[in-house]
Amino acid sequence: AETTSGTERVVDLVAIPIKLTAGSRAIDLNKTAVAITIIKPDGSAQHTDNGYVYISSTTFKKITDFGTEVTGLGDLEATWVYARTDEDTTTGDNLLEPAEIVLLVFKAPGGTVPYSRIIVEIKPPQGASVTVERVVPPKIDSDYVDLDIG
Repeated sequence: AETTSGTERVVDLVAIPIKLTAGSRAIDLNKTAVAITIIKPDGSAQHTDNGYVYISSTTFKKITDFGTEVTGLGDLEATWVYARTDEDTTTGDNLLEPAEIVLLVFKAPGGTVPYSRIIVEIKPPQGASVTVERVVPPKIDSDYVDLDIG
């Protein structure tokens, strides 16, 4: 999701879809650390070693629009929401299980402009860490931008 800062559009929220690989066991999302780094084009950087926060009104809920349904996050704070769950229709639980998809949603700090690098390391309590690195495209021309394709 984006917002406007002066005359330039900037990134506001970032959502990273996560699911288990085939044959994996459930992972406790409450025990999964999330490190977030934003490096702006001028070389300045912001980092947090564990940005995960539990927000009772949002965390583990099944959502359809993270731009309006994910609230209460501060800069570089992240929470888990469900895109698909095997639980009831509105809420998942803290276990990511096979066939479920969660979104790690975090608030980018103000001024996350085009060409900023976003680096997120997800460290589950067991198994390998996953690092996702993306660059904000040169032009943000819609409310939602897929950072895989710009």
